[in-house]
Amino acid sequence: MITVTSVEAQNKFGQLLDTAQREPVIITRHGRPAAYMISPQEMKEFQEARAGGGQGRPARDWATASAQAWNEFDAKFSLSPTSTQRSENVAQFDVYRNKGSQKDSIPFVVTIQSARFDAYRRRVVVPLVLRQHAPGSSIAGSRMNPVFRIGGAEVVLNPLQVVSVATDQLGVLVDSLADHGQQITDAMDELMTRAWG
Repeated sequence: MITVTSVEAQNKFGQLLDTAQREPVIITRHGRPAAYMISPQEMKEFQEARAGGGQGRPARDWATASAQAWNEFDAKFSLSPTSTQRSENVAQFDVYRNKGSQKDSIPFVVTIQSARFDAYRRRVVVPLVLRQHAPGSSIAGSRMNPVFRIGGAEVVLNPLQVVSVATDQLGVLVDSLADHGQQITDAMDELMTRAWG
């Protein structure tokens, strides 16, 4: 495996294509790996390994495998109750009543976890804060803090308090924000943007 900078890769592209037939080439930018050049055969092997197939083996669902591994980890370190009663009934963007100590200012949470990870006994949720308790009028309604109406109350999404909770610790299902899924996804993208470093 060889490593070259992005400038070197531009100047020696044809040569690196030949090299990639024999061994992977790492292309760096600002000292960090930015891309890999590999042969078609290695790409095929990579795709088969990722799918869990190849050589007559059945494809393995990596998402389910990941969820099961984390369930075992949680059980070992007592991070999650053993109940998995609701794991298949919790849909992405469902809104649940908050059972926690801050329920007066954060009455609801919305699940954001993909259905691909339904086998995991926990769900990633984002708090929905009552608008009157949100810290200043400037954030409410922004791309990162959209406002929704749940049960007659205006609530503000707060991605900065994203957390995972055991499914049996979720309160009562009260609504769904599936119709606003893109807004929620945009808010999470804003939280994770690399534009500011």
